[in-house]
Amino acid sequence: MKEVFFSLREFCEIKALETIIKYYHEMGCAVHWRLLNFSVNTDFSFCGIEKAFSEYDNVTRFRTDSVQQLSDIKIYGFKTDMNHSLDLYVDAFISCVEIATCKLHDELVNVSKNGVRKIVLGNIKINAPVEDFQVEIFDRLARLPYHVIVVPRHPLTTEELGSISLPKEIDLRNTMGELESLQASADLTIMGRIFSKDGLKPDDDHNPLEATINSNSLCGVIKETPEAYKWLYSNSGLIHQCESYDEVFSKIDQLISDSELSLKLEARRKWILMNRKKYLSKVKDILGV
Repeated sequence: MKEVFFSLREFCEIKALETIIKYYHEMGCAVHWRLLNFSVNTDFSFCGIEKAFSEYDNVTRFRTDSVQQLSDIKIYGFKTDMNHSLDLYVDAFISCVEIATCKLHDELVNVSKNGVRKIVLGNIKINAPVEDFQVEIFDRLARLPYHVIVVPRHPLTTEELGSISLPKEIDLRNTMGELESLQASADLTIMGRIFSKDGLKPDDDHNPLEATINSNSLCGVIKETPEAYKWLYSNSGLIHQCESYDEVFSKIDQLISDSELSLKLEARRKWILMNRKKYLSKVKDILGV
């Protein structure tokens, strides 16, 4: 069984590598994945490599304190906007964005609960105490006739939770690694970076594939869309860019009851299947397995 060494720097790379590992399993390729922790933020404090891949027998962490040992092995990694001092030991980088467009979500879930539709607002940065501009936003969300779930960008500490007061109608899920399944169960999602202190962000690093698993999604205006995401943003009809908070709230009722949603999701699935042929075959060439 061939060993493949992969460096991981943040949580989105865990998701990308999982897509690659599952693809190799589908192809019947015997590979032992050895993972190195090149973490650049606090992601792995909440959901580390061992936890993320605990169900895989062919995935183990590679531990070393020797720079020379890193020089002696061929290491692969993901190309993102993050950098680590040990990246110079990585022999080849694979686009994290391209692999993100290859993930299939086969299981469609029942998105309604007790007849009440669900909105998931994920990846939102919440300060403790909550800033004034977000207090108003949460109040508006609480007045909606829907089940509104809010997931912070990073889990809040016990101390931070103690200084946060949200309307009782808001369902705060202080978790890491659960956002994808929550979004899969949503009737509508909102990419949370849209609610920033300086107004709607002109860019958003929320994974749009996860935000549109079974629903439409609202976000801010994207200045530069990565090439691999362009169809999803421009032609899928699933992502709706907004220029103001009022525009966000004005679109919720319409999109949560979209009669064309099933057609849009089928087109999205066909697009993902094309991406798998295009990008995952490229990975096989890079890894030589």
